[in-house]
Amino acid sequence: MIYVKEIIESPRVGAYTLITIDGRAGSGKSTLARYLADVYHATVFQSDDFSGWENALDWQSNFIAVVLTPLAENRLPITYQPVSWWDGHHPELKVVEQVNQIIILEGTGANHSLLENISSLRLFVDTPTHLCLERGIERDVAAGIPIDEVRARWNEWQHKEDEYFLNNPVVGSITTLDGQKDFQLQIT
Repeated sequence: MIYVKEIIESPRVGAYTLITIDGRAGSGKSTLARYLADVYHATVFQSDDFSGWENALDWQSNFIAVVLTPLAENRLPITYQPVSWWDGHHPELKVVEQVNQIIILEGTGANHSLLENISSLRLFVDTPTHLCLERGIERDVAAGIPIDEVRARWNEWQHKEDEYFLNNPVVGSITTLDGQKDFQLQIT
């Protein structure tokens, strides 16, 4: 069992404590982030707002510049334009007026070495690739994206993830959670 309360007392981004949640797309990162946000009243940022097909796994420096640097300098609100992932996807400008003491960053690549020294807790959600694929396709089809486009994108995405994790091994202190089990039984 992982006890987050012991870790959140060590802020590394100004007065804020950063928790990063990494893993493959469809592994359960967002579910874990929602759970922890509910328990600890955390503010959640998603890598999907900072990455897109053009920079799918090379978004961390943008997140640091747009979110973490202003927070470390106590500059609020934080304003940013989330990226578009597909034709017709036009996300609205985000203005974050208030940020709670705990910040959760979830997304593939969240445990990148650029974030290693400023993250107080680094989590990795480990889920079999075939289950991630099933979850991801189901989610994207439910969002109204045509199945043929979804399958093609997921095939491309999984190749990018394979290459990313091969070239960016997770190093340092990482806690791994099982994406097939209830997170409440693994972390509190």
